[in-house]
Amino acid sequence: MASSHTLKTYITAATSNAGSATTTGTFQTHTTAYGGLITTKVTNGGTGPTVGATVNVYTSGDGTNFKLLASALAGVTSSIAYEFAFILPAGAMYSRVDVTGNTVQAVTCEAF
Repeated sequence: MASSHTLKTYITAATSNAGSATTTGTFQTHTTAYGGLITTKVTNGGTGPTVGATVNVYTSGDGTNFKLLASALAGVTSSIAYEFAFILPAGAMYSRVDVTGNTVQAVTCEAF
């Protein structure tokens, strides 16, 4: 079967994640693809958070029960963007991205 790759939006660009909140991205289906790449960005505002945001990537075999695949921690420097890329293995059927853990200050985030 041929592989098909298209850009998938997990978290729309410039989505705000409030301090101590979690932004849960839309889950995506990869049943016709052999792996993939997820790119993410977390941008701190003029005042950085006390603790940086964590980007979590999850995979699932059924689209319901998600397990953690990988994480990356953004820094706390003001007005800086932190970009991360995650490779999805060929066996990943579904995936989801969450941004969480930043304290006090909001950050903006995106995941594609």
